[in-house]
Amino acid sequence: MYGKNIKNIALIGTMLAGLALALPVSAQSIALSELNNYSLESTTPSSQGKTINKNHWAYKTLQNISKTYGLQGFDSSATISRKEAAIILVNLMGQVEEKNLKLNEVEKAKVEILQQELSAEINRLEADIAVLKGRVSEVEEKSRTLWGFNYGEDFKITGAARASYYANFQAGNPSTPSNFSLPYGEVRLTGKLAEHVGYQALLVPTRNFTSTANGILDDFYVHTDIIPNHEVQLGQIWLPFGLEAPLYPQDLDFIEYSQISRNLGQGLDTGTQIIGDWGFVSYTAGIYNGVGQNATDNNHGLGYASQLNFNPFHEHPEWGELLIGGSHLISRNTTNNLDGIGGHISYDIGKFGINFEYLDVDGINGSSMNEGQGLYADLIYRYNDKLTLLTRFDQFNPDISVGNDASYEYVFGANYLIAPNVLLMVNYTYADRLSAAQKDSSRLGGLAQVLF
Repeated sequence: MYGKNIKNIALIGTMLAGLALALPVSAQSIALSELNNYSLESTTPSSQGKTINKNHWAYKTLQNISKTYGLQGFDSSATISRKEAAIILVNLMGQVEEKNLKLNEVEKAKVEILQQELSAEINRLEADIAVLKGRVSEVEEKSRTLWGFNYGEDFKITGAARASYYANFQAGNPSTPSNFSLPYGEVRLTGKLAEHVGYQALLVPTRNFTSTANGILDDFYVHTDIIPNHEVQLGQIWLPFGLEAPLYPQDLDFIEYSQISRNLGQGLDTGTQIIGDWGFVSYTAGIYNGVGQNATDNNHGLGYASQLNFNPFHEHPEWGELLIGGSHLISRNTTNNLDGIGGHISYDIGKFGINFEYLDVDGINGSSMNEGQGLYADLIYRYNDKLTLLTRFDQFNPDISVGNDASYEYVFGANYLIAPNVLLMVNYTYADRLSAAQKDSSRLGGLAQVLF
């Protein structure tokens, strides 16, 4: 707010300086309504002074100049005050300067006389603006001591917290302790460094910090929207491989990620990517160092990831929202040579929604002979604005060359929105393990999620 006031004060000050020197005035146009924000009543208890009626030569001069040159800021009325006349004069001369107009000698002479006639009002307006400018500057100087002031424009702190409880009816794989836990919490810092340049830093204090992948820092990048319909990101970012894997935990429909997202999703990496959105088609493509989260590249290999989506109903929302797309991955480093493909489809119409995704990655454990693949399918029913019922079929095979190695999970859940930022989730999961080395499991999970 104070920045806007300073800008307006600077504009008005420029106009007044121009009037004080000579014509044409060196000034910029400003709306009369904006100038009235700096009226004399707002700064001093003085009166407006005498009025000027429609037959007064000063009234006619301002009216004629406004009509002749198509200038804004003069609205016909029965009378105007001398202060209003001074404001109108400054406004009109600012437009004359901005549009590089040339007044004829008669009009110029009348304006000079009018300037002299209203000199007292112009000087008083200038003095009051100087006082207001000083007040705003004083407030801004005090604001500089606030800890958030130097973090750029639109600085915001937001976050999320998730608290869960699991009860195991049949212990097995995956192993989930029957107890309370805080599986995820984040603090997100966002803002603008300059026009068209912003930043995001995401901290996850609930991690145990046992490795680089468990470090406190997640997202950390700068971005720009200087290219129309695009955003370019540079820093540590989520790879666009898969539909669900790049989502934040608080954006999931279920308590946990699917098996392919947990095992084949690529998470965070350092690099740059471009995101485009044209309505019917959207896409993301990037180049990354290929060594993962919070890690320094130790070789010359790079990773590549891309995703392409089509939204054929974008101009017909009454038909629902249909998304059809696919992902591609190539990653080369000292331990892994990954090649992955994926396809997905989602459709929402009315109270119903479906999601389907398939991923296949060759070399997930550092060997080109090891190929993992899997899929999941969701069915969602939104009973009302608060209650959602959902179910998932989830299949994953860590190595298709090994027989009887697949695992299946069947999930049934309900989500209840207590408030716009408070969500309760309940999931029952039965896991069927074909491998003799693993046991089936059955568990009930509850989660409370808060956004702030």
